[in-house]
Amino acid sequence: MDDLLIKKRLINAGFTKKEINFIAYWAEKEQLTIIEIIKDLRARFIGGIFIRLLVTTFCAWCFFKGDYNMVVIGIPLIFSFIMAEVFFPLNLGSKAFSKYKYIKQ
Repeated sequence: MDDLLIKKRLINAGFTKKEINFIAYWAEKEQLTIIEIIKDLRARFIGGIFIRLLVTTFCAWCFFKGDYNMVVIGIPLIFSFIMAEVFFPLNLGSKAFSKYKYIKQ
């Protein structure tokens, strides 16, 4: 598929110019197509949601169990959310996840 056509579909799907440039930069850097980067973002979004859900469940379990220690709950929660945002960008991933069928056509 032509990159120009894919970029037009990304714009119509609600991606900003900055996000499209970011995706195109990574596609060129990794020597992949834009569609492959979108697929990767979809997979990272699912993984990021899973990690966030897992950590939130752990913290809620510690809180309701009675181990209300901010070191036990706070540090893993903050660290995991920061790492999840670095490795699993939520905003870009959610757009890629929800608009993938429209982009791929």
